[in-house]
Amino acid sequence: PPPESPGPLAPATPEPSAVSALNTPKTILVTVDKDMRLAEVANQHATSVTVLNELNEVSLSPEQMIKTGSQLYVPGR
Repeated sequence: PPPESPGPLAPATPEPSAVSALNTPKTILVTVDKDMRLAEVANQHATSVTVLNELNEVSLSPEQMIKTGSQLYVPGR
């Protein structure tokens, strides 16, 4: 028998992971170069403590000390 003809081509859709990557803000990993409070880190990177907590999947207070050498994700520019 002849091979089945393909039906109409469906529009190409990106994989779900590609879609979420397009909607995710760019983040960068930074290393804290001196002891400072989380609020200071947020100010230094023009963001908020709430955003830092979300990016790093933590729930720290603005007064939480972040030690030298700690690494955090911050919004990219």
